[in-house]
Amino acid sequence: MIRDEFLKQQQEKNLSSKEMDRIRKMGDRSFYTGEVNRLTNLKKTFNLSSIIVGVLLVLVTAVMLIAWIATGVFVKSFILPLAVVVGFWVLLLGWFIFFRPSVNKKIEKYKQALDQIRKESLDRQRKIYDNSKK
Repeated sequence: MIRDEFLKQQQEKNLSSKEMDRIRKMGDRSFYTGEVNRLTNLKKTFNLSSIIVGVLLVLVTAVMLIAWIATGVFVKSFILPLAVVVGFWVLLLGWFIFFRPSVNKKIEKYKQALDQIRKESLDRQRKIYDNSKK
């Protein structure tokens, strides 16, 4: 019975078991607040790093293209640097295409859950106030 309720709650909130464990240990409000702050800081860090790496990749790619055009022949010594540059381009595009939108969705989901918790808390406080006022 308890397990069924746990699974039902997990499916309703669309949370992983790891997230549910952390919610039970920390509490709803502190978990969502901490996750929003952590993911926001992570996003800022990766955005800055991605911009810096992107600028450097443009410069390195330009130098490699100029060297390739100047020699007119593709030399074996270009293979390893080219592979490294292509790998960094793939990682950079992967951040902006896949991971950044995923982080944005999680931040939005956690913010909505936090707003819901705040609304429920405010409603409880209103009921208490209204009952004490009578």
